[in-house]
Amino acid sequence: MTIFWCGAEDIDFRANNQSLTISSSHFDDQFSRCAIYMSASMTSEVWIKFTETPITDYLWVGFKYDAGAILSSAASILALSLYNGNTPIHLRTGPSGSNTKMELVINDTVCGITATTVLSQDCKIDVEVLNFSSEYEGTVKVYVDAIEVISYTGILGNAIDTGLCCLRFRSTSTNFIWYFSQVIVADEDTRLLSVKTLAPNAAGDTNQWSGAYTDIDETTLDISDAIRTQEADKLFTTNLTGLPTGKWATRAVKVVAASSPAKDGLGLQVGIKTNDEVHLGDSVIPTFEYDNPIYKMFQINPATSEPFTMAEIEALQIAIKSVEVS
Repeated sequence: MTIFWCGAEDIDFRANNQSLTISSSHFDDQFSRCAIYMSASMTSEVWIKFTETPITDYLWVGFKYDAGAILSSAASILALSLYNGNTPIHLRTGPSGSNTKMELVINDTVCGITATTVLSQDCKIDVEVLNFSSEYEGTVKVYVDAIEVISYTGILGNAIDTGLCCLRFRSTSTNFIWYFSQVIVADEDTRLLSVKTLAPNAAGDTNQWSGAYTDIDETTLDISDAIRTQEADKLFTTNLTGLPTGKWATRAVKVVAASSPAKDGLGLQVGIKTNDEVHLGDSVIPTFEYDNPIYKMFQINPATSEPFTMAEIEALQIAIKSVEVS
């Protein structure tokens, strides 16, 4: 099982210098600190690239959806798109003027409509894609709160899109406001998966940078409130908030940071400190401000080569290191 991508906060969706609006409501506060707000605007859009190698065999996308204000009777108000170069798979609401039904559109053809009301103010939407191809039949299924509501089998791909690598959320109406959070892209069933934000909440074991964890704990990014260094080989760690109440299995840990370049030749590595070991990702040269957040995904605990335990997650620290780059 692989988690290709996950995200729940401002920083996760900042790629390509997108301008976001963050909401302090319309999300599950056991897991998230905010939701992404899709305004009543035809131009409100957020997209991410979840893999460099387009996926053709098996893919799941899951996210939390919350309806906002209905300004008038609207059509096509929520839109989720999976694509590569073109936009072959859309999920949208609004068929027959209903704000609570959904339709599946593949290559500009409506391939399935929910017969009854399925969307509520707070629900989980999951999309399953099997065999994305321009030659052979594949299947797309849509689930709301784990219940199948649409199923379509047929040709999914086209001559332009040879696989799926991008995900887009957008508003397609000026009459409706909606919100999303806890986005997961994986190669297995996402219906029971959630994204939990672990935010900086206390000093870690090492701080060789100027600043403190309080400079990087904001929900909406503020580049003026940051930790800093102009020297290589400097490590910064911070403790994190913990898991929700209950018993949880952790499928992956993602660390993400936004950075501006301090000087030529200075790069950044992000990772974790676990079991008294620091594990970092590849060296990356930061670009300006928010336009390309740096992240590292851990599918298992690198210190043990086993899945993360709850105790390891509770003790986890973020690690950030400055490095020389050529």
